[in-house]
Amino acid sequence: MNLVLTTAFLKEIKAMRTSLFEFVKGAWDLVADSPLEGEDQIWLTCEYLEALYRGETRQLVINQPPATGKSRVCSILFPVWCWLQDPKLGILACSYSHSLGVDFGSRIIQLMQSEWFQLRFAPRLKGGKPSPSDFELEQGGWRYTTTPHGQVTGYHGDIRIVDDPIKP
Repeated sequence: MNLVLTTAFLKEIKAMRTSLFEFVKGAWDLVADSPLEGEDQIWLTCEYLEALYRGETRQLVINQPPATGKSRVCSILFPVWCWLQDPKLGILACSYSHSLGVDFGSRIIQLMQSEWFQLRFAPRLKGGKPSPSDFELEQGGWRYTTTPHGQVTGYHGDIRIVDDPIKP
């Protein structure tokens, strides 16, 4: 594929690197099964997550009704956006079931291996076929999946995400 680096394309990349919300809008269709809805709510979620990344707050609890995009934003797109800022970050991801955490990991891998992502951003997954439950980036970052009853000894993530810790 021939790539023409237009000014608009470069501005789009810069906007997605600097704004989680712009990244969410750009990558949504690659990780979600339904169209992006509730942009005001998602924008606000992104603003709080960016504040968390910048260290303006140490902890953040986000309570939203089911099917409003919280998991897609917080557990899939936010970690990838953080790696755009610092691809050496370790991310510890916890969910009530291991299979849900693996699903989130699979969607991250799918996104990062997509042509769309690889044409725009530098972070790359390490190895030929990464495991959705535990993978690394070539630049040193990583993601480890666990459950509330799982083992995390030895994993000290820079970012710790707990999404749906108890089964609804």
